[in-house]
Amino acid sequence: MNLGMYWFSDKIALFIYRAKPADPKQYKALHELVAETSKLAGIPKPRVYIIPSENLNAFATGRDPQHAAVAFTKGILEALN
Repeated sequence: MNLGMYWFSDKIALFIYRAKPADPKQYKALHELVAETSKLAGIPKPRVYIIPSENLNAFATGRDPQHAAVAFTKGILEALN
């Protein structure tokens, strides 16, 4: 069970929140922001997801930089410029 949680924790977290991949055309500014931030940190760009919720929330998940993902709720994208 621990091994499964280690390998699939990112997929489980994204599934629980019903996160969907962020369309690079629709969320161009968000993808650019994530790419710039990851470049400054010296890590590969994580996958970007959108959570269909009006709550203000965002989180990162993944076992290492190569398997990383960041997720943003629609609510936080609307509240922040």
